[in-house]
Amino acid sequence: MLKRAVFLLALYVGSIMLVAVPAAAQVPTAAVSLSCAPISINVEVKPGSTYSGFTTCTASNPTTYQEKISILVTSDGLATASPGDMYIGGNQEVDFQISVRATPYMVMQSRTLSVSATVQEINSLPPANTASSQNNMIVNICLLYTSDAADD
Repeated sequence: MLKRAVFLLALYVGSIMLVAVPAAAQVPTAAVSLSCAPISINVEVKPGSTYSGFTTCTASNPTTYQEKISILVTSDGLATASPGDMYIGGNQEVDFQISVRATPYMVMQSRTLSVSATVQEINSLPPANTASSQNNMIVNICLLYTSDAADD
């Protein structure tokens, strides 16, 4: 009889603990938002130019937890420079730049540039869900001449 009473009491306490899990013990949900501007990047390839352009992106973390995000850039054959990953505090945002570089005398054309941010960790643990955001842009390879060049 005593064993049965102890078993029922343990079962009762265990069921209460399952229902009354504190908010701190709940599994956090990962989320990230990415935006970039400008979405149209002009890269000059005339002699004497830098052959490069850039855009500034903002990664936002709408959760209350610190997140580690990875940045992936797909550039349709152009060289790029960007951060690989970064930490964003809860309810904060981080700005970063994506640089694009063309080759000298490249043919005038438009190419796509895609930037994505994916949550890798939330509070130093793997996220329970998949969270990512992507931004697509256009890179215009062009021969832009300034008014000084036209006077020569």
